[in-house]
Amino acid sequence: GEQLLWGPTLFEQEVLRPWCERCRARTRKRPSALVAITDRRFVVIQYQSLGPLGCGGICSRVFVTSVAVVPLKWVLGFCIEESMWMVQTTIARMLGKVCLWPRAESTLIVRVLTNCGVGKVYLSTLAVAQRVLPRRGAPVCNFEEEKVLELRRWLGNVALFFQPDVQGQLGSLELFKCPRGLAPA
Repeated sequence: GEQLLWGPTLFEQEVLRPWCERCRARTRKRPSALVAITDRRFVVIQYQSLGPLGCGGICSRVFVTSVAVVPLKWVLGFCIEESMWMVQTTIARMLGKVCLWPRAESTLIVRVLTNCGVGKVYLSTLAVAQRVLPRRGAPVCNFEEEKVLELRRWLGNVALFFQPDVQGQLGSLELFKCPRGLAPA
C-alpha cells in the first residue's frame, strides 16, 4: 500500500475584503493549492475562488481547476519565485487608505521541474502559489515559512534521491517527524 509521507498541506491566497467599521479592510484567505507527497507520488490540487467575500463567504465558491499526480522519480528539481512590494510614497499611502489597498504584498510561486516524457519542463499544473498581505510593518518573507521550508526539503531531496551514484545505487532519505507528517533531514 501507498503511505502518505507529507501533507496534505493547504497553500492560500490572501485577499482584502472591505469592512464598513470606520472604512477598514479585513484580510481573508482563499485556497490556491493543496500539496501531498506519498511514498510513490507527488500530488498537487489547484483551486480557483470565485465570488464576493462581502457576504461572509456565503456567495463565494471554490472550484478545483487541476489535479496533477506525478511519480516521485519524475521530480527533477524546483524553482521558487518570490516577489514583494511595498507602498512607500505618501500620496500612494493616502490613496491606499481611501481605496482600501494593501500597503504590502508578498507572492510566492513554487514550480516543480519534471521529466514526464517530453523533456524537462515546469508544468503549470504542478505550480504552488501563495500570497500574503501583511497589514502592519514590513512584509514578511514567505520563503522561510515552515510549510515552504518542508516543501523545499522534500523537492530537493526527492530530486537527489532518484539520481544514481557512481555504482548505480539510489540514495537514502533520513526522515524526521514534523507537524504535517515526515520531512527529510
